Amino acid sequence: MCILIHQPKDYCFSSEQLRDFFYKNSDGFGAIVNHGDERGVKVYKSIGGIKEIEDMYYNDVACYEAIIHFRMKTHGNIDLDNCHPYEVLPNVYMAHNGILSYGNTADPTKSDTWHYIKDFVKPMLELTPDALNNPYIRGYLGAHIGASNKFGFMDLDGNVAIINRHSGVEHDGVWYSNTYAWTPWKFGYGEPPRPYNYGGHTAITTTAPSKSTTGNPYHSASPKSKNHYGSSKSWQLWNDYDEEVAAWEKEGYESPSLAAGKKLTADERYQQALELESQHAKTKSQRNRVKKAKAKKAAAAKKAADEKLAAQVTSLTGHTPWHISHKALVSIIRSSYNVMQRDDYNGIVRWVSENPMKASAILYEMYGDDGPDSKWTSEIISDRVNQDSEWGADAIVDMWAENEEALLEIAEIVKPNSSIGVHSHVQ
Repeated sequence: MCILIHQPKDYCFSSEQLRDFFYKNSDGFGAIVNHGDERGVKVYKSIGGIKEIEDMYYNDVACYEAIIHFRMKTHGNIDLDNCHPYEVLPNVYMAHNGILSYGNTADPTKSDTWHYIKDFVKPMLELTPDALNNPYIRGYLGAHIGASNKFGFMDLDGNVAIINRHSGVEHDGVWYSNTYAWTPWKFGYGEPPRPYNYGGHTAITTTAPSKSTTGNPYHSASPKSKNHYGSSKSWQLWNDYDEEVAAWEKEGYESPSLAAGKKLTADERYQQALELESQHAKTKSQRNRVKKAKAKKAAAAKKAADEKLAAQVTSLTGHTPWHISHKALVSIIRSSYNVMQRDDYNGIVRWVSENPMKASAILYEMYGDDGPDSKWTSEIISDRVNQDSEWGADAIVDMWAENEEALLEIAEIVKPNSSIGVHSHVQ
């Protein structure tokens, strides 16, 4: 959903920052720039690669006050016409971050921003040219588009107006419309995301092995707890290595030079090494067969669980699930159930506002229909949830009121005796 930036005078982004913006929003770059000299205010656009955008930025945008936009397409074609900023009037330009519920039905080749400017912003400024200087009108416009949307305006005199500025963040004097369309912690804002491991194990600290008494540096004189470094492919190499070491210890491996208290000849050491290698190969082959059998069993269990979920959702909604995996659907149901039990209506509104993708996904699973005349397409649901958290909260509450028993069964939730149940939102 793009990134909108208000760059102050004398500020210059690094190449690393530009590339971070671009690789997350690569469908177009644009800027309204106040040069403060004979060039005045100019607009620059590009749908080229990062090299072209860097050249444009460092030649014409860096160190000047500017409204900058990197686009991630949601509506309309990817072309210069849909590349922000847009001309609202001959002396006013605008860029936008967010998804407007107004949509682009009238002309699918144009963006939602283009339609909103044509039908709302342009007529407003034609009727009231100084509207953007009025804080009440700016507040009304911000409420009309919703806090998840932000507008950046600049006129030919260099006057700037940011709509819903309070919903963005400021860092080092620069205003950013969001923190999800770039990597703020790389550049000093906030903390890196906490690591999560969905289904695997995180690292387990172990006691360091004591000095070997057998000549094998991996053979500890005292028992050692097993390491498990995680479930990624790279860490799995270390998991396999530790399993091999454990197999050597189980076989009673000892250094050939110390076995039976005598020194072996080179031929004897060679023969013993061949025997140990053969034994290890057999053990590894057995372990691989066990692993394959376990993996096959797990895949069958997952398939059965997915088929059960599909049957439950089909029974509940009349259609099979579209997009969400079994684990994701159960997680979202449980999350929404917890907030329904724990918080008041305002808490549910906050949950929808903080988790618009979850709310959109569960509503689409329950009510989604991508037919040509449907009011519950994935795009309409996403637009409405992002635009109006209260609408999303009402839909979630009504969903639970209508389908509580089935949702509890799907998510395997056992209600406590003290539960007061789920009630429909009073309109």
